[in-house]
This record gives sequence, C-alpha cells and structure tokens, in this order.
Amino acid sequence: MEQVIELFIEKQRQRLADGKIRQEEYEAFLDGINDALSFLGLHYVNGSETVEKDDRKPVAFNEIEEKYKKFHEVAMYKNSFLRVSDIIKHSGQMTDSLKKITATVKEEL
Repeated sequence: MEQVIELFIEKQRQRLADGKIRQEEYEAFLDGINDALSFLGLHYVNGSETVEKDDRKPVAFNEIEEKYKKFHEVAMYKNSFLRVSDIIKHSGQMTDSLKKITATVKEEL
C-alpha cells in the first residue's frame, strides 16, 4: 500500500515540476494524503519521500472543514483524501472511523 501511495505522490510531484498544478494545489494534495493516512498511524515524509509511522491522531471532519474554508484547493484535497482512503480500503486496512469520515468528505466537500 505504501508504495502505491508513494507512486501516486510522485506523479503529482512531477505535475508540479511540469507546471501543470500550482504549489498550493500540491500542498492541499499532500494534506489530503496525510489526513487519510493518519487513520492508520502513518504520514508521508516529504524529505525522504516515504510513508512512515506517525503518532498523529486521526483528523476530525471539523478540522478538515475549517482548514479548507481558507483554501481554494478543496478539489485537490478531496481527490487525494478519497484516493488514499480507497487504497487503504483495497489493502484491507479500512477502519470504521476512516470509513465514516470518507463518506462525510465525499458528501460535504
């Protein structure tokens, strides 16, 4: 699963380098990935370009909503969050809390 997510990030990093997306969109994309990974106690480390263990607690929807009232990159965030959630689901690691917040993100953002 981690390798699939790392490849997904690499594609977006290349799109950023090619000027196809803006830095703000890329940052929103990474936020979505890390918020979804937080439900498994994981986090993407930009410096090493790897998914690693993390002590961060899972994000709550109100935190997502508050953060993205300030940004125009909601679509990029939503896309990456939902994609990583889907990858987690297909790897058999879906949690009830991630399933619940995924449904909320789909409906509310």
